[in-house]
Amino acid sequence: MAEYDRHAVYQGAQVQPMNQDVGVMPRDVLAQDRQEGNELARRNLAETEQKMIDAHDFFNVTNDEEDIRATYHLAASEIDRRMRLPDDDEDSLIDPVTGQVSQAKLGELMKPIQDRLDIAGRGVVNPRYRMEVRAAAVKARNDLAVHMATEAVKVQDERNQLAFQTAFDKGLDRGDETGDYSGALRVVDNAEKLYHMPPMEVYKYRRQVLRRQKLKAGMGGPNAAAAVQAKGRGNKNKLID
Repeated sequence: MAEYDRHAVYQGAQVQPMNQDVGVMPRDVLAQDRQEGNELARRNLAETEQKMIDAHDFFNVTNDEEDIRATYHLAASEIDRRMRLPDDDEDSLIDPVTGQVSQAKLGELMKPIQDRLDIAGRGVVNPRYRMEVRAAAVKARNDLAVHMATEAVKVQDERNQLAFQTAFDKGLDRGDETGDYSGALRVVDNAEKLYHMPPMEVYKYRRQVLRRQKLKAGMGGPNAAAAVQAKGRGNKNKLID
């Protein structure tokens, strides 16, 4: 073999691999992307949850407010009905002994109504809307108390009016029955003083008593007394012109 076969043909500079500068890659780029993605997902989830809560609250608030109104009107109607039942009716709110509203019966009536108003707003998540519903329930309860008191006064006034009219009619009839027209006039005077009968009514009833007195005395023509008695039976205590 030739001598040169033992030596490299080219012994100059050697070709070296090329070094590429790819730059410095931040270590937290992927972590930051993941964090931003998670935050966006959390915001979207929170918005979705809030919309669901708002829809749920709207449904409950609407239902509760309608139930409060219905409960008030139902209770008010039941109070009116039971206040005007005969005293001996077991559902009457009036105590037959005292003639006043029975607190025991009223409590029995109001207990389920109060329980129904107490649950209003419990299903509402938003504190502001829950407080508004609760305020409406409290107002309904207070309005019922006012309504009950007002109706009690009305019922008592109706009873007083009936009692007055009964006593007044008997007092006027007593003049025809016994001839005590002075007593009948005192009944009219007492009605003016104690029952505050209007002056025009007092005048009409006094005129009626005096007219009856004259007819009873035979000063109104033939058979006047009989006519008075017949008129009294047919049209009790109507004014005689």
